[in-house]
Amino acid sequence: MRCAALIVAMLCVLPALAQDGELAGPIWGEGPESNGSGGTKDAGATIETSQQVASPLAPASGSTLTRISGRTSTTSLLQADLVDLYEINITNPANFAASTNGSTFDTAIFLFRRVLDNNGVPQAQPVVMNDNVNDVDTWSQIGGSTGAIVGLGTGIHYIGITKTGGLPIACRGEPSYAPLYTYTPGSKIVVYPSASQSSWTLCDWVNIGQGGDYQINITGAVVSRSSTCSSAIVLGSGTYSFANVGVTSDAESRRIGFGANCGYGNSWLASPNWFRLGACDGTVQVSICPSTTSAEYNFVVYRGSCGDLEPVACGNPVACSGGGNGAIATFTADPCEDYLIAFGPWTNLPAGGVITSAGTIFISCAPSPPSCGEAAAGSCFTTHGSPNCDSASCCSAVCAIDPFCCNSSWDNLCVTQAYTSCAPPPACPPNDPDLDGNGVIDGGDLAILLSQWGT
Repeated sequence: MRCAALIVAMLCVLPALAQDGELAGPIWGEGPESNGSGGTKDAGATIETSQQVASPLAPASGSTLTRISGRTSTTSLLQADLVDLYEINITNPANFAASTNGSTFDTAIFLFRRVLDNNGVPQAQPVVMNDNVNDVDTWSQIGGSTGAIVGLGTGIHYIGITKTGGLPIACRGEPSYAPLYTYTPGSKIVVYPSASQSSWTLCDWVNIGQGGDYQINITGAVVSRSSTCSSAIVLGSGTYSFANVGVTSDAESRRIGFGANCGYGNSWLASPNWFRLGACDGTVQVSICPSTTSAEYNFVVYRGSCGDLEPVACGNPVACSGGGNGAIATFTADPCEDYLIAFGPWTNLPAGGVITSAGTIFISCAPSPPSCGEAAAGSCFTTHGSPNCDSASCCSAVCAIDPFCCNSSWDNLCVTQAYTSCAPPPACPPNDPDLDGNGVIDGGDLAILLSQWGT
């Protein structure tokens, strides 16, 4: 149950563990970098890759959002990451404001409204942008001291950040590569789209440059409840408090059939919340308990990706200490699989009869060991009790010959094979003939010496 060899080391991307207690606001971190908790993946530049600011721990009305922290850079393995786009829920448009004060580079900030096309697919139309807040500072601001945003309404919007000069463009069904805003880099003007531009939709970005760490300070918006699979964030081992009070919608389109998935008759999860399981290896235990005595909550564990989910475990009903009726499940997790969990009121009552509650989520699991290529895995040329080693190419080469090295531990035979298969090896310690580190000077050390003869 390990990612073995280079192909898996490169393509088996494990979910990050939850990083702090800010998972329902007010501070949202892009994740999975060390700049905060929240997101499961890096925020992208398009609607499809934007990051939803949503949490399974937030109440139905959402939790206060005061800041989004993140990073843009060119250090991505496959492509530059120079624009970050977030989906936010604006609840107070008259007082909505966003600024990038505290960022480490010269920013430009853009706001878009979400609209649906004729096929029901979300699109982003321009609302307002700003490059520099004044003649001195290079951070950006919309709303607040620059004045209320004209025509802004409540609901889902997208907020984007990039280096000054970056420009969003339309490139499908509209004038080819038409800019959605017209501004001069360095300008302190708050810019609105023209009448024509306001009807076009975001497709791509041009003129984007190297950024850095940023923070978007926000008022008038909330961290929404994670009511869809796509908005699920990562929860690792730990205990979390959720605030599900006020969830009243029980539309059939939002239900999850509990009978079909788990064999509990004609029952369902009403308007469930979603989260992803942090990287776990082996036995996992999940329990969910509501605090309201009359409430009943349950959950389903899925394996796969949104749109292609396979149920692998269901909660078994259990009475919660000092609260209502909850559920618990134990299952075996593969660290190379992605697991999503939907939880909510368990009922067979008609719409309007759902009893919601606050409560707690408890997750217990052993984190997966470092993968091939991670520094924490240890040197390929020394023994260690965990599998894998710090060079992705060397790890792959050794494990292709001896899978034990990636399945169990990196022992002296793995070290011997590393000296044989991987080049260039580190310099041999001049005063230590125990080359394979097994505590004995024997034929293994001689094999290493002969394999590197002349080097």
